[in-house]
Amino acid sequence: MFVICKYKRYAFFCAFLLTLFLLAGCNLPSDEPCSESELSNVADPAPSGNVVVNSLTPVLTWTYPDPSCHPDHYVVKIYDRDVLRWPNDFLRYPPIPIHEGETDGPYYNVPASAGLQPGETYFWKVSAKTAEGHGSGSLTTWFTTGPLCDAGSSLLPATLIYPPNRSQAFFPDTIDLEWDNQMSCWPAGDFYLQISTTEDFRAPIWYGITHNKDVIWISSGPPMFSDCTRYYWRVRTDPAGGGEGPYSETWSFVLSWSETFCPLDLRPTLIPREPVRIPPFAGVKSNASCRSGPSLDYPIVDYLEVGQTAPIEGRDEGSNWWYILSPNLQSQCWISHQLVDLTGDFSQAPVVEAPPLPLPALTDTPAPFDCTQYATNPNACNASNYCRWDASVPPNGACVNR
Repeated sequence: MFVICKYKRYAFFCAFLLTLFLLAGCNLPSDEPCSESELSNVADPAPSGNVVVNSLTPVLTWTYPDPSCHPDHYVVKIYDRDVLRWPNDFLRYPPIPIHEGETDGPYYNVPASAGLQPGETYFWKVSAKTAEGHGSGSLTTWFTTGPLCDAGSSLLPATLIYPPNRSQAFFPDTIDLEWDNQMSCWPAGDFYLQISTTEDFRAPIWYGITHNKDVIWISSGPPMFSDCTRYYWRVRTDPAGGGEGPYSETWSFVLSWSETFCPLDLRPTLIPREPVRIPPFAGVKSNASCRSGPSLDYPIVDYLEVGQTAPIEGRDEGSNWWYILSPNLQSQCWISHQLVDLTGDFSQAPVVEAPPLPLPALTDTPAPFDCTQYATNPNACNASNYCRWDASVPPNGACVNR
């Protein structure tokens, strides 16, 4: 009996070792966070492309393809269709999203505060981030908000927006056309775009549905498009089940394929991709205090939450503090550069003279900030202007007010 039990225990131990060996070779997802150099682009964004989402608060999803590590969090940015007409230099002139948010997992619930409207096209991307704030972005994709128009709905013609009628347009790589859906639903038969060299559209060079979006970009250049040639275009709103709906107005533009504009008297002259100065904004990346002056010696006048943005109106001489317009108070205050991400052309922000330090007074002390929200995160605690990590507090330390 003793011999039998001994062999049973030996067999169980071998099976346990075999299980560990098999699990080690299964490439299971790692619990280790990625470093900046290890980050990969996200994959499989959804909804994506020719999709009509019947919700103004859709759930955006994606996957992270590298199982060897995981990002600390993801940043989601949503843009309106004007992002297509932004300058080419996206690093110096980053487009301003209409909504931005963070999430820890590979999904994001778009809140009602994003302000999505029915029957519109939106572009979005998601970036994987490290704790230091660096990351890599996905390819930009789009979705359309529904609902689809009912079969018996009265369809309205689209309103053309871009390029302006009778303009001379310089497009170095694509021709971008944009219109506006005038309905609070999306035409179930989609929009139908026509481009022709004649105003009666008897000489079409491009036509077809626009795949559930109210903007389209078409590869330019010969043989489809020619330099210094006038093109006419219009958009039709089609019903479900076939048939033709109402047409928009007919507009035209002259394409300047080369950088020398055509010798035609056309107004307005348009250079859609010429870089422009984008106003600077500060995006709050962690709960932060905003002070009456550019140092910790000045009293706190406001608290800003993660995700809030504020226009930058100035800086201190060392660009260590930014003079912003608080979205809560609608008045100016100072915030540390360590607590914000910058967008736009902030290089031209003027130097603002620091105000004199106020005399100490009881009314200068704001209500204590709740530092317990960082109870398990010493790094975030110490990064705050008004909290510090006290390792002497049992059992594992605590985040307390400075």
